[in-house]
Amino acid sequence: MRPEKDPTDFPYLFRFLNLVKGTQFRVVDKTTIFAKSLPAVANTMSAIFPPVSSSYWWEVEREMVQNTSTNVTPFDLYVGSPDIAGSWRDGSATGQKTVADNRSPILVGPGQVLSGIWTNANPGDIGWITLQLSILTKD
Repeated sequence: MRPEKDPTDFPYLFRFLNLVKGTQFRVVDKTTIFAKSLPAVANTMSAIFPPVSSSYWWEVEREMVQNTSTNVTPFDLYVGSPDIAGSWRDGSATGQKTVADNRSPILVGPGQVLSGIWTNANPGDIGWITLQLSILTKD
């Protein structure tokens, strides 16, 4: 079962604000990156982006997901491990050709990873996550 977004529960946002309180960031670059999953095993596909470089932050403004499955494959996006409470950031009920424009961008800090998981996939299915993001650094 997918975690539900609770608009009153933002512990990750408060942790972020405490880390960057009073800090000025500047945009170093705007780019598009993607990650491809390994072939589905046990009805699951996962794609993981490499860790954000030290002294940089990603501000994810848009994510797009697609896959080769003929099934409906719900998708969930996490900062860090899906096993950690509060790591879920976004999702798609279908996991197929879905776009999310984030009015409040997803912030990914130094050393953190973004991971995406599709469920209900056929063996061998492949998924892709494409991100449009800004790369930030502290001044």
